[in-house]
Amino acid sequence: MDVFYEEVDEWTLTDFLCDFYDDIVDYGIEITGIDKLKEKFTDQESFCKVIDSYSIYKSLLLSQNYLDFSQIQNTYWEMLQNEAFRRAVRSELRFILVDEYQDTNY
Repeated sequence: MDVFYEEVDEWTLTDFLCDFYDDIVDYGIEITGIDKLKEKFTDQESFCKVIDSYSIYKSLLLSQNYLDFSQIQNTYWEMLQNEAFRRAVRSELRFILVDEYQDTNY
């Protein structure tokens, strides 16, 4: 879907961007690179605009101290990579129950 050269309503564009942003987080694109996402676009300019919009989106979330749903798991995983954080979690929690495990990303 080339969202910048098609006439699309706001809801269609919003839905596309939400899915796109979720893909960036769910597939670890920020870590592994964005080459796979380029396949969704017919030209480089549109791709760059959407990537820029993601940077703005992340900045807005950060400025408000927010996480979107797909970022929650990634953020917690990143926090667990810190030894001091792991020790603090271990001292506070004896068990962790993950409900609806099948709904989590890999």
